[in-house]
Amino acid sequence: FTSILKPTFLEPSKEPQVSPKDTKKAEDWMGFLNDEDELPIPSAPSQPQPKEQGANVLLCGASDIRHIFKTLAELRAISEGGKEQPQINFYIYEPNLRVHARHLLFIQWLCDSVLSLSELEDRVAVFLEAFGNSMVREITAAHIKHETTKVLKAMRDKEGPLAGLIDFTGMKSKEKDFIEEQMQAWLTDTKSEAKIEDNWLHRLRTEMAERFDNCDNIVDWDFNFGLMEHTNALRYQEYRMWRKTGVAYDYCHINPRKGVNYDYVKPNKTLCHFGRSVNGVRHGAYVGDVKNGPFYSFGITTENKALLTRTIEGQVKFGNGVIAMHNIRAMLYQLLCGKRWPWAEHIIAWDDPSAYNYLPPNTPTSQEFEAKLPKVKFHFIGLDLERFLFTFKDEGKVMHSAFVGSNCTQFMSPSFFHSLHPEAVVIAETIKFVLDASDEAKEAFVGKIRDLCSAGGWTHDPRLTAKLHVDVPE
Repeated sequence: FTSILKPTFLEPSKEPQVSPKDTKKAEDWMGFLNDEDELPIPSAPSQPQPKEQGANVLLCGASDIRHIFKTLAELRAISEGGKEQPQINFYIYEPNLRVHARHLLFIQWLCDSVLSLSELEDRVAVFLEAFGNSMVREITAAHIKHETTKVLKAMRDKEGPLAGLIDFTGMKSKEKDFIEEQMQAWLTDTKSEAKIEDNWLHRLRTEMAERFDNCDNIVDWDFNFGLMEHTNALRYQEYRMWRKTGVAYDYCHINPRKGVNYDYVKPNKTLCHFGRSVNGVRHGAYVGDVKNGPFYSFGITTENKALLTRTIEGQVKFGNGVIAMHNIRAMLYQLLCGKRWPWAEHIIAWDDPSAYNYLPPNTPTSQEFEAKLPKVKFHFIGLDLERFLFTFKDEGKVMHSAFVGSNCTQFMSPSFFHSLHPEAVVIAETIKFVLDASDEAKEAFVGKIRDLCSAGGWTHDPRLTAKLHVDVPE
């Protein structure tokens, strides 16, 4: 199955090169194969599956849309070349149902991407804000409401293109209702409110406690002694701004234009949990991360090596936001046009206004394009993953590939591996990027993953793990 998706499926947030001889300390993801497998990267399933069509992919605790976005963009470019692709069935499990609402929002955003390429970078800016900022611009807040309305129509009334792509049969009605309630709270400013700036400050004070007065020093320590070891694609200024304000992607710093202001004044309600209504108002609380950041999803590596240029001080020249902008733009371009994005040198729009929304030569800017998704279906799973997998296997189905996030490692039981195809590939995420985890804890976590896989009859494949880390920034 991995060979069908090329090297694009579940591309890791790549850091220092992992070699087959040193896979304990440096890896962020690990690849596992059935003990009977001989090849490090298995091909498409050789055994026929009469009761199902296509390839089944389990995303267990992926937490965001990056794996799906990257895979769809690559498949779109491959299928445009005339190569027939099987249907991809994504089975999505999250230990927190609220995360499903974000998945649905961004899937709808991809389905609804009908635009001329002259609008491409504006759309990228909206995506990055909704994805990683605690506060967004008014235009981004309007986009979120617009797409959320369409998601709810698809869920409730089966309207729109999204309705044919999503399936909730693996979820209880009350679980689906909870997701709808969370998304409904995103739509109104009178019946729901989210004081993210206050929440953020409170979380910082709670996390730092008596050290809060030395906030700048603590942030500096976390960056230099917690993050610098794992990435050279993040600038200190970006991390410091996010730690203090929750704004990870500020276009004033990513690709600023003269005379254009980017005011982040609206709370990003998609990052909040909304409780029960009190006096007719539902109050949302920010319950996300305040220490690690969203930087690893789209801005840690790139095919454009020029973006990884280092300054004399050793930091990346352009920063994580610029890398993320180029990567998102390339993936969205592939979905729209079905062509590979030709990477080019980055020129800041402040220095050259024509560099804003750079497009390949001879690209038609007035023609509208519509994002075309490959043959795909998204199946959302409720909180009882084990029961779902038991039913799934009982129906004669198997998973051909699986990603297991670090927050779902406990599900890697023998029954979990029993639901996989004998030639499947399992990608397990480690806690490499958790700042509070010691080196001993990270090694112990890797050891626990190995033990769980071994108990299920699967083994760690160093060659596959190394392949997942090919072309990492040096």
